[in-house]
Amino acid sequence: MFEEQKFVEKGKMHEFQTDVGHQMDNLYASTIQRLEERTEKLQESRFSLAGVQHKDGKEMREVKFYQERLTTLMRKSISKDAQGFQQELLGMEELYEKLTFACTQYIDAHKHPFTASGKARLHLVKGTLSLAKQEEKKLREKATELHQIASQRQEDLVWGNVLGIIRGSDFDLDKMDGLDMGGAATSEVQIIKSGGKMFFFKQEERLESAEDAYTHTYVEKCTDKKDKKIYMELERIVRKQIPGGLAIDALMVMEPELAKDLKAADAPEELNRLCNQVIRRFLERHRVDVSGLDWNDRRTQEILREVLPKLDMWATRAEVCRTVGIGRGESLSKRNVLTSRMAIVCKMPQLMALSNTATLHHSGLQKKEGIVMEQAKGMEHMKVITYAQEKGKKVVYTPEAMRQFSCMQLFDTVCGQIDRHYSNRFVTMVEEEDRIIITGAQGIDHDMSFGKRKYKDVSGFPVGALPGFEDHGKCAIPALDEELVELLRNMTKEDLTYYLGDQLEEEYIEAMWDRLSGVVSAIDRMAGEDPGLLVKKEDWNTEVAKRFVGLQSTYVFVEADEIAEEMQQQK
Repeated sequence: MFEEQKFVEKGKMHEFQTDVGHQMDNLYASTIQRLEERTEKLQESRFSLAGVQHKDGKEMREVKFYQERLTTLMRKSISKDAQGFQQELLGMEELYEKLTFACTQYIDAHKHPFTASGKARLHLVKGTLSLAKQEEKKLREKATELHQIASQRQEDLVWGNVLGIIRGSDFDLDKMDGLDMGGAATSEVQIIKSGGKMFFFKQEERLESAEDAYTHTYVEKCTDKKDKKIYMELERIVRKQIPGGLAIDALMVMEPELAKDLKAADAPEELNRLCNQVIRRFLERHRVDVSGLDWNDRRTQEILREVLPKLDMWATRAEVCRTVGIGRGESLSKRNVLTSRMAIVCKMPQLMALSNTATLHHSGLQKKEGIVMEQAKGMEHMKVITYAQEKGKKVVYTPEAMRQFSCMQLFDTVCGQIDRHYSNRFVTMVEEEDRIIITGAQGIDHDMSFGKRKYKDVSGFPVGALPGFEDHGKCAIPALDEELVELLRNMTKEDLTYYLGDQLEEEYIEAMWDRLSGVVSAIDRMAGEDPGLLVKKEDWNTEVAKRFVGLQSTYVFVEADEIAEEMQQQK
């Protein structure tokens, strides 16, 4: 059940070890090793615009101390000995009590902060308190359960595994309002209706090559003898390492007109013609033996039509992940979870579709591990634009929508998300007789975030990624939400480790800390030159929104007449 909960740095450790001398190879180890060296530095709050350094008060030092102490203990192995385990559990419970008490003391002493920075720090501490209470409540139950499994299997697990399990969700399918299956063969999705909401469950997905993804998805899972034969013959061709593989993009380079028709073809006779003319010609050009396939067979044609786009998608994803620094074998699913969690931390839960690790239970016996995603709000941005064009309507944006797009771009830069195209975000809207008014935005599909790329590399992201900061450190976004900036400015390395450390390895946390620090420094420099860069939420009006007009460097390209004069403060 918990085999996928082995959070270990890739390439350093293949299984958990009990020897204390090797514990520093654990997920939390390298982070915590540096935390002591950073303690004094992190106890200083930056007020860059004022040009001063301010020492944390006693209450904040206490919060940071117990956050650090907790993440330090999370790297340690769970004792298999019953008595030793109970002592460790009592120690963890005591530490949680001290952390929640320290957070409460801080909140009581800072109930009415006057500065934006003070408000941001209060929000972060409240977030820590909320998470700590949740973990404290379930600690004994989940730790005991995991200890029993570890003892039975003679596995070495760490206390960080307990934290990861507690933060997940449990769904009892026997008590759900409804259950349905959806998705293609490559991505089985279970649709769950619970509490009036719709959720999508997917089993964990890890980054692999296009060839391996094809084998695991089609060859290994196929039970039909005829289909299996076709899939295995295609696998032989795929493994030939043809330049560009069998990707649609490569076909379009070789045979652009025919490949274009292939995407749109529906009629069986058209598929037959295209399979023979496009695919076979492409393969023979690369001297690949294609005699093992019956190109006139209807089922072969259907399989080719399904497989080609999937190979294209897998190859593209692998290349993008390599570019942003996500290693082979890394979990892509958990990056959705962490993006959702960071949006909550940044006081903008509506900005990203809710996602969490999850376990499905059925009939008290079957269990399935993966992630659960809440249904996104609104409609896909590109579909709205297409719909408007078909109906002859104009698309306009409220100032609040532009604020949310601005926040999304800044947030994506910090999280290292580079896959935010028009189909990867949803928008809420109001349709009128002659126009469609976009009132808000929400991001979806965050598999390609939290890579190893650091701040100095964000301008090197692929074309279309639209990073928020250019080579010379200038912010490419003309207006930023002040509250979000303050939350980022006051976030510490302890915060990131505590919020993300149950799922994210140290090297990725280190990269995010570097991006966050670089972004905040650049914003501070820019705000010193342009006092109007940071805008309070209530001050986002038509004039602020019009700063985005004609800019190619922002998430939405708008003309002057595409900024809505009405409905400025849609909530």
